[in-house]
Amino acid sequence: MIFTTYTKNQFILFQLSTTEKLGAISLSNGEKTKQLLLDVSADYNEDIKVFKSADILYSYFGEPFKKFTRPYYTIVDNNLIVANNASTLQSFLNDYKNNRLLIQTPQYLDAVNQISTTSNVSYYINTKNSADIFRHNIQLNFYKHLRADSGLKSFDTFCYQMSSDKDKFITNLLLNKYIQPEIPDSLSNR
Repeated sequence: MIFTTYTKNQFILFQLSTTEKLGAISLSNGEKTKQLLLDVSADYNEDIKVFKSADILYSYFGEPFKKFTRPYYTIVDNNLIVANNASTLQSFLNDYKNNRLLIQTPQYLDAVNQISTTSNVSYYINTKNSADIFRHNIQLNFYKHLRADSGLKSFDTFCYQMSSDKDKFITNLLLNKYIQPEIPDSLSNR
């Protein structure tokens, strides 16, 4: 009942360059959710908790959360963040507290400024950070093309969006190469 009352209609799954996976669920009231989850959780440390029972998230949110059997979690800015390892969450919290976020990178900002701000499903892939993930998840000939100078190596971002609106289905695909703006000599000598 907690999740149906205090979750919004957004969640995200993401994979780090280390291949560790995290999930985030948007909450309408993070503080109230944190209080209500105390009965079904155990403390790992002050910021990180672990669910006492297995498959809680899978029961409420379905297949996307199936691999988070008994995850560790933290609540940050009205988002429930989950991972299968406490160290993954601790690393996330350290990056979050020190403002080392994807949204701070010029490649990400450049790409999201070129695509729709709304979609049902979005994929953002930083091709340099994801090279190992690709190597293990796509066929070798596609991987070789991805990494080849004559292929897609020069692109640093791949975005794919899928949206539906009644009887229409729209997809957006963006391969992007961020180009660092040149600083005029008059400004760089200051």
